[in-house]
Amino acid sequence: MLTVSRATCLSVLALFLVVRPAAAPASVELVLLTTGRTLAVSGHTFQGDQVVLYLRSGGELICDRSLIARIEPDAAPAPSVQA
Repeated sequence: MLTVSRATCLSVLALFLVVRPAAAPASVELVLLTTGRTLAVSGHTFQGDQVVLYLRSGGELICDRSLIARIEPDAAPAPSVQA
């Protein structure tokens, strides 16, 4: 019978949690503005009447919520961005 210690199980779980997100593809969202333009961003959050858009290359853009027509997932995978 194979006996595995609790410390070994926790170590394997911690390793999985660290490695797994790195293997997942980066998500991209398309932000459609009321002007008809689009922005590809890595994510967003709503803060009252404002939206914080997280840029793929780093940084963030804060704009008025009324400028956003809709936000939808992008079908194409995100290209890797190198600094």
